[in-house]
Parts: sequence; structure tokens; C-alpha cells
Amino acid sequence: EVYTSKENSDISMPMLGVRQSRKDASIGEYMLVAGELEIENGLAIFDALGKLFTKEGVNNVGGIIAMADASNTFLAEGFGYYMAFLGLISVNLGVMNLLPIPGLDGSQLLVIIAEGVTRKKLPNKTKAIINFIGLIFLMGLMILITIKDVFTFIV
Repeated sequence: EVYTSKENSDISMPMLGVRQSRKDASIGEYMLVAGELEIENGLAIFDALGKLFTKEGVNNVGGIIAMADASNTFLAEGFGYYMAFLGLISVNLGVMNLLPIPGLDGSQLLVIIAEGVTRKKLPNKTKAIINFIGLIFLMGLMILITIKDVFTFIV
């Protein structure tokens, strides 16, 4: 079931399944619903990644300020919605961390796979340079998104 806020029609969040009408549900059923929700969230993140380099995707990217604003909005809607939002953030961080961007775990995984296939170890200096370039890219992206957030939410 998808919930849309009466006060803010922009808020749409799947229900967690923890409601008074489901007091007879078992913990296993709750865990199943939560797991299904996290799978949906993960697929939504991959969908968003596909749209990232479009105008719509750029407009929907947010940093720490946007997350704080959304967090406050969901908390105002109720604890269940806030917890679902925190779950979405958790899945988002996990998926993003597995991307093959230098400096993230996905890049390390790619190096390990490449070393396993070629049976040759990549020099540590090369790994360090790749990770440094990735770190610079990620820091620059973080700064740009924070500037966008400032102009969106503060100015």
C-alpha cells in the first residue's frame, strides 16, 4: 500500500506493514513485508541511477540538507514513515557503496575480481592513485550537491 500525505502530496511512501489493523501478524510476516520493501527500494535506487544524468535526475539529487529536510517531513508524518525512510537511506548507501567508483568498495571489489582473473596483483601505488582520483571526484560531487541543496532549501 502506498501512502500519500494529505498535507503534502509530494510525499509518497510505502507502508511498513506495522499498523494497528495487523496486530495478529507474526514477526515473520513483518520481516517479510520489510524485506519486500527494501528490495523495492533497492530497485528504485537502480532506476534512479539510470535517470541520474537526465534533467529530472539532476533535479532530484539531494545531499545532507535535502536528507535532513525529508527526514523532518517523514518524522512529522509518523514514526513508521520515518523508519521506512531510514531503511531507504540504508539501502541507498549500500547500493551506492557497491558502485565501481574508485574510492568506494565496489571499486575494490572490481580490482579483486580483475586480479583474480588475470592472476596478477595490481601495484599498490596504482591502487592508491586510482583511489585518490575517485576520492577527489566524490569530494567534488559532494561539494556540488551541497551547493545545490543550499540554493534549493536556504536561498
